[in-house]
Amino acid sequence: MLSLRRGPINANCVDQLNCKCCLLCQAHVNHSAAVTRVTFCLMPEEDEQARQRLSCKLASKFCYELTPAHIHTSQSQYATQIDDLLWEYPQDRFVPHVIANRTLDQCLVTVGYEDSFDGRGGVLINTTQEIPVIAEQFDEIYELVLANERPRARNQFREYRSRQYELHHQELDKWD
Repeated sequence: MLSLRRGPINANCVDQLNCKCCLLCQAHVNHSAAVTRVTFCLMPEEDEQARQRLSCKLASKFCYELTPAHIHTSQSQYATQIDDLLWEYPQDRFVPHVIANRTLDQCLVTVGYEDSFDGRGGVLINTTQEIPVIAEQFDEIYELVLANERPRARNQFREYRSRQYELHHQELDKWD
C-alpha cells in the first residue's frame, strides 16, 4: 500500500459552512502554504507504463481524499493514454477525471500537457522529464522517477532546493 504524508490542514477556514472540503470531510486544505512540498517517488521500474500506472494510483488516492490533483504530461498523446488508463486502473476504484488545463469544481482530477494551468493549490503529479512551468501553482508536487532517470532527478532535486521547496524522497519497492 502506498502511503504518503499529506499537507497541512487549515483549522481556521473562513467559510466552513460552504466549503466543499469542510462539508465533505471536516477538513480544509491550506492552499496558501508557505512552502511547496516536493516528493520524489523513486520507482524500481524503467518503463513508461509503470509511471502512468503510478500517476493513476496517486490520482485515485488524492481523489478519495478530496484533494484536487493534476497529472502533467509532456504531450497530448500521453495525456490521452493516462485518460484511458484512469478508466481501468486502479481496478478497485472509479476516478472521475477530465483532460483540462484548469481546475474544475465538478472534477478533482485533471490531466494535461500544456504549460499553462488555470488554478492554484492541490497536487501536481509530474510525469515529464522536466520541472513544469506550472509547478509553483501547487501545494505539493510528486516527481515520478524511473530507475534509469535518477541522474536527471538529482538535477531536478538541486533545482527545487534552489527554489527553497521542502524536499522528500520515497523508494517505492512494491507499490503496484
